[in-house]
Parts: sequence; structure tokens; C-alpha cells
Amino acid sequence: MGYGASFPDFRGVEGRTTIGPTILAVAAGLALGGCYSGVSAEATVPLGEADSATEGTGGEDGDEDTSGGGSDLPMPEADCPGPDQPRRLNRTELNNIALDVLGVNSEPFAGLTTSGDVAGSKVGHRLVVSDAWVDTYISGADEAALAYVQREGLAAQCEGLGAECTRPLLEPVAFALLRRPVSEARMDGLVGIVQTALDNDLSLEDGIVSALTAVFISPEFLYIGTNVGAEPGVYALDGYDVATRLALALWNSGPDLELLAAAQRGDLDTSEGIRTQVDRMLADPDKGPRFIDGWANTYLFLSKLDDAGVDVPEGSGFTPQEWTGLLADMKTEAVTAMRHAFETGEDIDFLVDPGVVFVNDRLAAHYGIEGVEGEEFRMVEVGPDTPYGGLLTMGHNLIANDDLIHRGVSVLNDYLCQPIGAPSDEETLARIAEQLESGLSDEELVGIRMNDPACAGCHVAIDPLGTAFARFDALGRHHLLDEDGAPISNEQEYYGQPVVGPQSVRELVLESGYEMCFVPALLGPLANREMRAHDTADACATESLLESVDGDLNLRNIVVAALTSGTFRTRVVGEEE
Repeated sequence: MGYGASFPDFRGVEGRTTIGPTILAVAAGLALGGCYSGVSAEATVPLGEADSATEGTGGEDGDEDTSGGGSDLPMPEADCPGPDQPRRLNRTELNNIALDVLGVNSEPFAGLTTSGDVAGSKVGHRLVVSDAWVDTYISGADEAALAYVQREGLAAQCEGLGAECTRPLLEPVAFALLRRPVSEARMDGLVGIVQTALDNDLSLEDGIVSALTAVFISPEFLYIGTNVGAEPGVYALDGYDVATRLALALWNSGPDLELLAAAQRGDLDTSEGIRTQVDRMLADPDKGPRFIDGWANTYLFLSKLDDAGVDVPEGSGFTPQEWTGLLADMKTEAVTAMRHAFETGEDIDFLVDPGVVFVNDRLAAHYGIEGVEGEEFRMVEVGPDTPYGGLLTMGHNLIANDDLIHRGVSVLNDYLCQPIGAPSDEETLARIAEQLESGLSDEELVGIRMNDPACAGCHVAIDPLGTAFARFDALGRHHLLDEDGAPISNEQEYYGQPVVGPQSVRELVLESGYEMCFVPALLGPLANREMRAHDTADACATESLLESVDGDLNLRNIVVAALTSGTFRTRVVGEEE
């Protein structure tokens, strides 16, 4: 698979036709990145050659060999590695890098939210590069570079001393942004940008900003998981690549100098060295919480609540302010539960059937849970007969999946690892639309679908699981009676097994081996892959990770095992298509 075509072409940015700081940086970025056939964004060494690794630290720029050497971790079996999915950095990562590396806290890349940037996504095909995205990105890069240069007073330090004076000022920040040592040839190029600015009657400040903007728009900075020109095969990442993956996984940012120093020493070539850095990174008071917060948002699709919050549901009785506040509470509920499980060493089963809820007074009132006072979220024990408890009955899930079908599909896809797709033929879709608009009850519609050969094959699984949540309305509130005062049935049979309410589904999920569904969803984004439990290679990687924890499903242990796994520390280059 060739990845070169996925790099944005910054040459044709509209409105930048005369030489100036931005177009100078664009041209220089292309020159520095070239067609990207030499240095890879994640340097790799073929398995078996790690002790003498040089690829990715050599190439056209002539970087010195800075690989950390071999690894003490056994590499995966041949059928475990899956292909990397190259991607660019997402909006959150870019803003965090601007903050952590440059000290720019103005979120210069916030405008990417309107340019096809899916919040928090680490999957390549969800991170598009459009003309609008390129234009907005370059503006953000300009803003970040200018803010850094002005705050540090870089131009004043070299005023009247010429372009060469900027070399020691540019080198450390280029090292931090590019996430590996910078070659002399590349530094010559950056200093050359400053000189070109001066030759075109631009200021020294313009030249330095242009040089840093060029770093931002170079493929080596913007893209990860790429290795154009490498032979197909399984590769072990060098220490700098591991540092990049760790920083993106735990901090949603670039590596700090301590992490890069660990890479240079070779510490990240061993499992113990990685664990030491993981402990340090998670303990960071400012950046450590980013991991679980970001993971919760990604795993639980909390961004769906942003769509739900556009309009107040008709007939809900909420004011816009109340509705927005309720959705924010539901996001906090989910993140708080995940954070508690991670920090207290709970097994991942806790996420499904905890016997507790995490609520404040507003959310407790919405759920009908009494005795909770104050805006602060706290853990509240609930009895076995309480419908709420665990991810399946959290408000964010019930609102994002607001009907019987979507709730059943969510359980199958996300918790039982049984992917169910929507029908694609127009006749079936038209018939479904007609049924949904018929005014029939859910129970009547279930009967119709079960007797329709085109529908029954999937709905024999979907409908019983969705029916278990029938007493929750579209806003996540629980009711025993319908609008006419009749009891709401939440009983069905799932392949001959009685399913009654959410507790039956929780038990079904745990009996099925929830960890086989959970681990791919966790490991995939960490290892720059979109993993699926039913895929042979992904199932192999999941089983290998679970074997390494030896039955201890403590959430933190699973995370550390993922970050030291062969899947995390290798990448696969496939055949070109």
C-alpha cells in the first residue's frame, strides 16, 4: 500500500501567490520533506536487525544513527501483526503539542474542528485532508510559530547577527517537534529559510517563523505510521518511534525531552524501560489525566452527545441551558467511571456491571436516584434491582442509541464482538422506513421483523438485546409504564436464552468474554491500527496480550501490557496496491 498520495500538497493554497512568511514556509516544507522517500515519520528496523538499526535515522538528510538497539520483548507470531494505518495528527494532538513543546496555550489549531477533523480520532480514514483543512492548518501553524518566536524573543537574540545565529535557537525546538535528532542537512535547510526571508526584505522574525512553520508542515512532523519506500514486512520500532507512540497514547501530544532522552539511551528498547516511562507519564499532574479522559471519549463515542445537544428534544421540558448541562453531566459520568476503574485497579468487568453509579444531584434526579445532593460527582452504590449501573445504561449510551434497534446493535458490535451492519438494498430500507412510520408499538414491529426473511437473520439477535432496554426512553430516563399506563415489556429470548432487562445483558456480556471485545478497542489506537476482534491477526494480538497478563484483567495492567506488547512496538509495511 503506497502512502505518498495521502500527504497534503501545500503548493496550491489559495491566496498565497506572493512571497511572504507563509508561502516561504510552504515551499521550504516541501523541500525539507521532499517527496518523503527517505526518512520515515516512524523509523523502523526489520525484525532480526534491531541491534544495528539505522533505517529512519539515515536517509537523504544524512541523520546519524541514533537507534536504541535491540529489544528484550519477544516479537509477535507471524499471524499477529496487522498493517499500520498511516494518519496525520489530530486536532487535540496538535493543540497539545503547541502547548507542551512551544508553550502556546491559545489552541492555534482549534479551527480544524470545522475542517473534517474528527475529535480525538486516531484512525487514518477519519482524519481527512481537504483544501479547507490545509488552509486552516497552515494558519494554525503560523499562529503557533509566531506566538513562540515572540514570547521567547528569538528575533531580538539574533538581531543584526544574520541567519546563522538562529541555528542554535531552531535546533532544540525542531528536535522536539520532529521527535528525533535533526540532521545537519536539515538544519542547513531551516537556516536557509531564514536567509531567504532576509534576502527578500522580510524581517528576521518572519524568517524564524517561516522556518518553524516549515517544520509544522513537513510530513515527518504531521504524519505518523508512514514508511514510504520500505520493503513489505514486519518492523521493530526504534526508541524514538516508541517515544512518539507513548506520548501520543498517554498524553495526546509529542514526547517531552525526558522521553526523547530515554529513547537516545536505549531505555525504550526494553519492556522495563517502557514501564518506567509509562509510570512517570501517568503520574504527571497536568498531562497524565489526558490518557483516560481521551480514551473514554474515543471508546465511548462521547462526541455523539455534541450532535445530540444541537437542539432540545421536543416535549422534553428542558431549557437549552438545562439540556446542554445534562449532556455535559453524562460525559462527566462516563469519564469519572473510567478514571475510577483505572486509578483504583478495578477489573474491566467493573465497566459493565459495577453495582455503582457515578452521579451528581442533577444526573441522579434525571435517573430517579434519590439521596444525592450537590454538583460534585460521587460514586453511589445501587442495589441489584436498580436499572442503572455500568456503561450499557449510562445516559450517553442511551441517548446516542435512542431506540430498540440501535441499542441492540450497539451491544452486539461493542460488547459481544458480533458486528452487525445496516441493510443496503433500497427495497429493504424502504420497508423499514414504512414500518417505523406506521405508529405500531416496538413489540408489534419486533413481530413483523421476525417474520420477514430479509430481516429475521439479523434481528433475531438485535431485537431481544434492544428490548432489554425498552424501559429507557430516548433521554435515558427509566419508566415501568408506557404513556397509556400499560406495563413496558423488557423480556425476549436471545437464541433460546431468556433476556430480561439490562442485568441479563450485563451477564451475557461478561459470560461471553468482554475482554476479547475490549482489548482490540484499546490496543488498536495505541498501536496505530483499527483493530477488530473477529479479524484473525487482531484476535491473535488480543490473545497474546491477555496471555501476558495471565488472567489479571485490572484495567491499568491491561494498558501497561498493551504499551509493552509486540503489537505496540512493531509495525507492518504491506504490499503496494
